[in-house]
Amino acid sequence: MRALDSTLGRLKARHGARFSEAYLVDRFRPWFDGERVEVCRTYPDGTTWTRRGRVGMSCGWAPVFLLLSRRGARSSGDVLQACDHVTRMVPARKGAR
Repeated sequence: MRALDSTLGRLKARHGARFSEAYLVDRFRPWFDGERVEVCRTYPDGTTWTRRGRVGMSCGWAPVFLLLSRRGARSSGDVLQACDHVTRMVPARKGAR
């Protein structure tokens, strides 16, 4: 949680009174900036979406959690929503840094 607190502190300082944590889904806070996870989303019609990556965050005045596919990714992640769930931790691949 230290990484999350540090990141939120920087964003609060940058954006001042406009800053809002309203769009940060609490269930992803423990996974921020940590191990690779698998996330599943179930749509109302019953179809599912499953992706793997690390939980990151956008850096605007109303940040959201993102699922980033690569370790060095800084953008282009899938926005994590309240209907998404972490289903498991994904073990590191052989040869991964």
